[in-house]
Amino acid sequence: MKKFLIKTLAFALIFALTAAGLCVGIDPYNVFHPLSYRENGVEPNKNYIKMVYVLHEPEKFDTFLFGSSRVGFVNAQKLSGARAYNMTGSMALPREHLDNLKTMLHHGIVPKNIIIEIDDLSYRNDPDDNLRQHQRAPYEYLRRHPLRFAELYLCPVVALDALEIIRYSSRNAQQEADFYASGSTIVYGERGQYSPHTREDLSGPSYLDGAMAAMEEIARLCRENGVRLTVFVTPMHYATYTGALERGDYFSFLRRLAQITPFYNFSGYNDITLDSDNYMDTSHYLAEVGDRIIDVIWNGNADERLLAQGFGFYTDTGNVEQLIQTLEQGNALYYDAFINEPIS
Repeated sequence: MKKFLIKTLAFALIFALTAAGLCVGIDPYNVFHPLSYRENGVEPNKNYIKMVYVLHEPEKFDTFLFGSSRVGFVNAQKLSGARAYNMTGSMALPREHLDNLKTMLHHGIVPKNIIIEIDDLSYRNDPDDNLRQHQRAPYEYLRRHPLRFAELYLCPVVALDALEIIRYSSRNAQQEADFYASGSTIVYGERGQYSPHTREDLSGPSYLDGAMAAMEEIARLCRENGVRLTVFVTPMHYATYTGALERGDYFSFLRRLAQITPFYNFSGYNDITLDSDNYMDTSHYLAEVGDRIIDVIWNGNADERLLAQGFGFYTDTGNVEQLIQTLEQGNALYYDAFINEPIS
């Protein structure tokens, strides 16, 4: 009986080590090779990889852009005078930006600038959902919960399933280089392939309180550490913006954000958001729009026509109602027409 138990334990150990080696070798989400990112066709865990990289290169950057995949089309290399890195990650939320900033400060990384993209996505998604997803579980959560890390990334079934994608994917050296150079690959001249007359269903619970609490703490940490904080609200495609209005809490979001920190507004019905040629899809704007954002928030150059429509409007507690009035004027022209478009 004793020999049987020893053999069984030995077999189990060999199987576990083999399975772990398989997972580490395939590493579809790049968490085991964060300093040698491989473009393999599987969406990587950008939050985890980028935080490991930044902590490994603490002197390399002095400016960080935080936000969801939408901020991935803002070209960090066009922030003149800054050594900027784009921390963009799929569905990244304010609570995760806060955790990342705390980790940076804890390790002695005190940025000169923090730029945060925020919009309806920031408060309509449950932050706990990201904890359960291979490509979105944030760095700090995984560091604090090693068993959860093992559960997510040491499962041979997950690794083998990913092989179906990896085997048909080709390496992209430019994207791999861009990942460490600036945090995102910026391609100009792209055009979206979608029907503009569709919009997604944005109904569901609100997590506004949690999002605003995280933003409030971010603002406090920036003040206490002498970090210049710049916040901007995404120029959402008109279909997405219409859905945000339909929820009924969008203006409340703007008012509450203004109480915490000044921000630049790019949302609303305006010449940019009403033109589907400016978007990859109803969630992501093109790099050319990202350049317009930089021109306003970094270079101080605003287009007067767009500004009158609310695009680039610098907002604080003193003029947030003026912004909302401007947006309501646009709503009066377009909302009724767009609200009846089909949801896809």
